[in-house]
Amino acid sequence: MAKPSTLYIYNTLNRRKELFVPRREGTVKLFTCGPSVYREQHIGNYRTFLFEDILQRYLEYQGFDVERGMNFTDIEDKAVAESKSTGHTLSELTQPVIDSFFESSKLLELSLPKPGIPRATEVVSEAVSLVQRLLDRGHAYRHTDGNIYYDPLSYPGFGEVFGLDMSNWPTKRVRFAKDTYDGRRWNRGDFVLWHGNLPDDGFSWDTDLGRGRPAWNVQDPAIILSSLGSEIDIHCGGIDNLYRHHDYNRAVMEGAFGTEFCPYWAHGEHLIVEGKKMSKSRGNVMYPSQILKRGYSPHTIRLSLTYIYYREQLNMTDEHLQNTARLLSRLQKSVDVLMQPQAPTEQAPTEKNGQQRPEWEAQRTDRMIEEIPTVFRLNMDNDLRVKSAVDDLTRLLEHIQRRASVTGLSKSQSTRIRTHMSKLNEVLRILRIE
Repeated sequence: MAKPSTLYIYNTLNRRKELFVPRREGTVKLFTCGPSVYREQHIGNYRTFLFEDILQRYLEYQGFDVERGMNFTDIEDKAVAESKSTGHTLSELTQPVIDSFFESSKLLELSLPKPGIPRATEVVSEAVSLVQRLLDRGHAYRHTDGNIYYDPLSYPGFGEVFGLDMSNWPTKRVRFAKDTYDGRRWNRGDFVLWHGNLPDDGFSWDTDLGRGRPAWNVQDPAIILSSLGSEIDIHCGGIDNLYRHHDYNRAVMEGAFGTEFCPYWAHGEHLIVEGKKMSKSRGNVMYPSQILKRGYSPHTIRLSLTYIYYREQLNMTDEHLQNTARLLSRLQKSVDVLMQPQAPTEQAPTEKNGQQRPEWEAQRTDRMIEEIPTVFRLNMDNDLRVKSAVDDLTRLLEHIQRRASVTGLSKSQSTRIRTHMSKLNEVLRILRIE
């Protein structure tokens, strides 16, 4: 029987930190927004993927069976435009990016969904089915431009994930036909579900809805439906997804099925570089491979991207990387020492009568060893506070190490330290445990 959850997570939907309770005891259905694969993913993208990875791993650490879905967005306006401008087929454009994603995921020890990550082009039939359900239920309509749009005013819960004020929604119907729009703003109008009346040019399908392609706004719901069903527990993504995208996903799923789609929503904040937003024009876009070439280990890169609280902006600087590397070195050193039995290297304190201190000294070390998982859980239960967990663990292990220099460390004690650190490292994935 699964233990009750002790994880409190900030739920964007309710604007507060809440105890996570899954729909079904012992099982969590988790969807994490995957990459748009017309271009290589930078470290800001991987910061989001890593916060989602930590969440999955910590739920598993708590004993949950996690069923996870993720997507490759391989067809959208930008991918189509890039493909046409370069003369590459969609596959020629996206496959190298997907290959690079898997390489970086292996480098950073990202746990990816099993049996795999579907592409949007592989769930066109599911997208067609969803759009048809929305047409049948009165949430969607065809327009003379050939597209199919979703009317947000037909769905009472629209905008609740973002916290959108619907009181000033325009009375005149406005339609937004692009897959995505730049910036942190809202498109106050109907959003596109299906790009219709398209030519047979390799970017469209002949379906029951006619020839066309699914818009980005229905692709994630189609992948969720195919991999997890119509009801999940947690939906994650970057903070940018709060603008339009996640409310669109929710409106599609709840509009199509009439049941609560997802009760918990979690969003990771931006990563900036040297205090500035990453952009090609500034020349400050960074990729994991570049940091690796600068001499930082994969474990240091992983910790540097997860150390700062995921709901706070991370300023990636040389100082941050160097500090992270030093902290990880301290932690690894203590772990290496404490995973081996050791004899005292310093004179043990004595009582006033000249006798050695009693057995309770060793018992105190035992109690400190058993604090290792407690310290870890207390911090991680508080909305995945990796920084506090790593800092507190480092201090605790160094304290145990100082005591061991006086009292020694038995084989049983070193074995328990190894066991505790191995288990929590399945979540953090920043240490060498041999």
